[in-house]
Amino acid sequence: MTTTTLHNPDTEAAAARVRERNDRIIQLGQQVGVSAPACPAVEGSLTIVVEATAEATLGAVRHLDLTSRVNRALRALDADDRFPLAPTRLDSPRARPLRIGCIWRIGGAHPGRRADASEFDSFADPGHVKVCWAIDVAPAEQGTLLSITTRFTTTDKAANGRLLDAWALVGALSDALSARAAHTVKAYAEDLDDGEVVGWP
Repeated sequence: MTTTTLHNPDTEAAAARVRERNDRIIQLGQQVGVSAPACPAVEGSLTIVVEATAEATLGAVRHLDLTSRVNRALRALDADDRFPLAPTRLDSPRARPLRIGCIWRIGGAHPGRRADASEFDSFADPGHVKVCWAIDVAPAEQGTLLSITTRFTTTDKAANGRLLDAWALVGALSDALSARAAHTVKAYAEDLDDGEVVGWP
């Protein structure tokens, strides 16, 4: 996945701290419950500057529904039955980073299997790809850094091979989804009045 690079050293250091924090929380989440078979994860990150306070930007992240468009697209393509867990928020409203996750059935697993958001970290049925977007903010010299860390993990080697074979398409789609989400938050936060903060809808 493409990473947006910021050339200000202070900004880069702050972005790195956000990504490291997100990685630690994702890793902790993956240790809960049953662990999936070890397969290499495919990871990436996107960081942009938002010309708003960290409080306003975090409020926008919590307030906006960043999954509705992709879920609508999946239904339009009649592809929602390939997702035991459609893109959804995984944690409580106040959790940081805010995690959005989905489970994609890439293998020949039974199409009737459904999962709840609470099962995401422990889900280990063969033939699946788990995707997690971790979104967080950090104060910058001017404005706020908004970072989205994306991680694809698979539940077995066969699914991992399929994911890598499809990465030319999947990677580009993932980049586009992250960019759309980031710029949706940016536009919303920057449009707020001075001192205005929103939260969970």
